[in-house]
Order: sequence, then C-alpha cells, then structure tokens
Amino acid sequence: MYGDDVEKSEDFARIVSDRHYNRLTKLLEMGTAEIGGQTNPETRFISPTIITNPDLSSELMTDEIFGPILPVLQYEDLNTVVKDLRTKEKPLVTYLFSNNAKHIDLIKKRISSGTLDINDTLMHMMVPTLPFGGVGNSGIGAYHGKATFDTFSHAKSVLHRPIEMESVNNLRYPPYDAEWKQNLMYSLAYYKPSTPSSGFTKYAVSSTFALGAFAYAYAWPGGSRIRVFKYIYIYKRDFAEREIFYL
Repeated sequence: MYGDDVEKSEDFARIVSDRHYNRLTKLLEMGTAEIGGQTNPETRFISPTIITNPDLSSELMTDEIFGPILPVLQYEDLNTVVKDLRTKEKPLVTYLFSNNAKHIDLIKKRISSGTLDINDTLMHMMVPTLPFGGVGNSGIGAYHGKATFDTFSHAKSVLHRPIEMESVNNLRYPPYDAEWKQNLMYSLAYYKPSTPSSGFTKYAVSSTFALGAFAYAYAWPGGSRIRVFKYIYIYKRDFAEREIFYL
C-alpha cells in the first residue's frame, strides 16, 4: 500500500504537530511493538504500528490515540470481552470486523457506543443521513441531517390544566383527615386483588378509583355533580369488606 519504505511514501501522512508527535511516541512505550514502531522527530513520522501486551490502565488503552498506533489484545470468549468493555466508559465509536451473525448481534445489543461500524472504519461520518455523536463520556447529542436540527432544538413540555377544573384537586389539598380521602388513599396505596392479576389490571383499578374520586369532587356549573361513574369501590383498611359509595 505504501511501498517497501513507508517513510518515503508521499501518501502516508505525518503527525500534525510536535506536541502530538511527542504524545504518540510515549504511547509506543506502553506495550510491545510487534509491527512498526519506527519514528523520525524531524519529519514527525511514526510508522503504522501494532502494539501487543498493552498496559490496560495506561493512556494507550484509556485515551483517544489519534495516530497510526493500534493496540491488540487476544481473547477466547467474546462474552468476556463484552463484560470487560461494559465496565469502561462508553466509546464514541465501536468497530467490529466479523462475518459471524451471532457476534455482530451480541455487540449490537450489549455494547453502548455513539456509533457501531461493522467491517469498516470512519465511513459513518460520510453518510449525511446517519446521526453521528457520542453517548455519556464520549459526548451528548448528534449531528448530520435532521439529527443536527434535533440536537439544537428544544422540545418544550407544556402542561395546561383548565382553571375551571380546580375543584378536581380537592384530593391533594388539606384537610387530609376527611374520611373519604383517607379511604381512597389507602385503597390506591394498598389495594390487592383477591385473585392474581396483571400489573395493568391493578393500574386500571387504581386509575378507576382516582378518576371516581375526581368525578365526585368536581362540581359542574349550577352545583350539580358530574356522574361519570355510578359508584366507586373503597376498600376498608383491613381489606375484609368493601363499601360502595354512590355518587
């Protein structure tokens, strides 16, 4: 690709500044250079380098490299790799090279990162409709196409309750020692059906209790009570019996 002598290749880039050159040459010392490792401070040249046996706590493994250095670790079980990666900060990009459908699916589902590239590198940045951004420590938000608009937009939440419905709030205002309030709150907090039921059923029953109470509390113009519910069930504290309060 770059010929027999990479340093003489006009196609191989040099490090952009002395500061970054010095930073990268220090990273070369944090493992074993199996391939490459040649440097030239006068031209800020660093050859493509593969590092083995890297110190997992070193900057080589914890910081962004931005240079022609690739640390390599061996593994036998991909699940062990996933378990280890999930203990670390979430990366900007995860690169996976594999034709194994199970391995690809595992990484998709178990590794959280800003982007996942499968069998390629950097090309996600070239797709204008594919959002690009990090997650957690690697960044917040994304850009490209509509994602840019969404990132710099704010979806404002608005809660608008008609002022005429204020009497519905009687349940949450004092005094709280009213018997009907106490019975209702105990029912909502401690209701247990006599037969096994789903969480949705319990939610629906509790919601019926609450809506029934609101219907009872709300007065229509002219003083008449709204009669959405014919009755509501109020369980006594010992749950031994139930009472029916007609509206």
